[in-house]
Amino acid sequence: MILNVFNAYTKKFETVEISRWKLAKVTLGFPQPVGYRKYEKWTAPIMFYVFYCYRYGFEIDYEHGYDGRLNCEDPEGYYKD
Repeated sequence: MILNVFNAYTKKFETVEISRWKLAKVTLGFPQPVGYRKYEKWTAPIMFYVFYCYRYGFEIDYEHGYDGRLNCEDPEGYYKD
């Protein structure tokens, strides 16, 4: 299954292919790995996860901090309160 997701690091939309089983887990609130990525000026690759933000939809990000949180970010300011 191909998803159009927002990359919280690059601030751009991209497509990610995941299985239907992983999609079911993501919609139930369990982030799923989509692979390692290494961007410019990074010393090593980091695992990125696809997750569902109830406010903005599907997003991918890497774990932040000691608790491994995934940041749900506003895709390019499309949503205003």
